[in-house]
Amino acid sequence: MTRRMCLLGVLLGFLSLGPHITSAEAEEFISPEILVLGDSQLTFGAGPTFLNFFDNIKERCAPTPEQSTYLQRLGKMRTSVIGVRSSTLQSWLERSGRFKGMVCDVDPNWNVNAKGFGFVSTRPDEFVQIGQGREYQFCEADKSPFEAMFREDYYAPRLLFLTLMGGASYRWSNSPDFARQDALDLVAQIPQDMPCIFMTSLPAHKQDIVDRRLRARRP
Repeated sequence: MTRRMCLLGVLLGFLSLGPHITSAEAEEFISPEILVLGDSQLTFGAGPTFLNFFDNIKERCAPTPEQSTYLQRLGKMRTSVIGVRSSTLQSWLERSGRFKGMVCDVDPNWNVNAKGFGFVSTRPDEFVQIGQGREYQFCEADKSPFEAMFREDYYAPRLLFLTLMGGASYRWSNSPDFARQDALDLVAQIPQDMPCIFMTSLPAHKQDIVDRRLRARRP
């Protein structure tokens, strides 16, 4: 067999793969207008509640005419909620290391580390692994999960809602400077025109944990 025939065979082989590309892979990614990110409290209970709230925000809040005008800025108001195990704000900001690993590393026990609800979730009743599947490509070398998520032609929400705290309570309660630095890094990594709301997650029922989280919330 000649070299030309070999090259032709390889080319035809690649062309034969074309029809096997799935429609999901070929479709353009459409970002939700409202994106809620958080820790395992979303995964194991709060996720559907947040989704229900934002999906029905007009009924939940009875906005005034002026507030309704603001809501129009959210377009179709399609909402996605993603909860990633014990992730903290630092987990989404770091470009390498164990904190980023909380978002990107495969869980050694369960092989999944997150759950998605709402618009982009193709498997609403299943746990997922961040980094696997078109909807969860947040893990790139030398980039933070936020930087990977908010790259061009990917996630571009008109409202970013963050609900995180638990794993960061030690870090922030020990030093307010860490809290301020995390906040500055957050502002630097999300698009300048993206409105963002940060809400610390709910406290536990143990008094020592509650006290620590209250210290962490102090300015």
